[in-house]
Amino acid sequence: MKYGLLTSCRIYSVLALFSITFLQSYGQDNAYMHYKAIEGFYCTDSTFYIGEMEGKLGLLNSSREPLSEFIYDDIKMLGNDIIKARINGMLHLFNCEGNLITPIKYKDVVVYYNPDLKGRYFVKDADGKVGMIDDEGNVLIPNEFERLDPISHHKQVYGRKKNKIFHYDYNGNLVYLKEIR
Repeated sequence: MKYGLLTSCRIYSVLALFSITFLQSYGQDNAYMHYKAIEGFYCTDSTFYIGEMEGKLGLLNSSREPLSEFIYDDIKMLGNDIIKARINGMLHLFNCEGNLITPIKYKDVVVYYNPDLKGRYFVKDADGKVGMIDDEGNVLIPNEFERLDPISHHKQVYGRKKNKIFHYDYNGNLVYLKEIR
């Protein structure tokens, strides 16, 4: 009987240890089971997944762990190095490390597939004004223009605002300003 009690304690200890290990090993996955990965994609050298929970989308890392909240209506890869997530008609932009690079203030983003403009994005705010940001979310050209267009052969961006024409280099430095009558 003495050995039976010891054996029983060991069995319970082993069962308790097994249960804790089971929960640690599988409980984490079970905690994530309330959402599902619905699509995978590559961003530079990283793998990401789009997860869905209760009809909303979120960004998952390569281990399928959440990088964002599940609040988005749509998530898409934009070019090869930026992820856009739409919520209520506005955008969050993520880099390829899964870091949020912009506040939720842009309505649209455009990528020009020009190697000189890599890492440069034309963004439109809620008022319809256009500007340019880099891949870290830094504002290179403020959202003050009705329109911005790249001029590839000059490696400049053309902008028009009221009665003025602006030319910026691809780093956002003003190189030309002309008033229109």
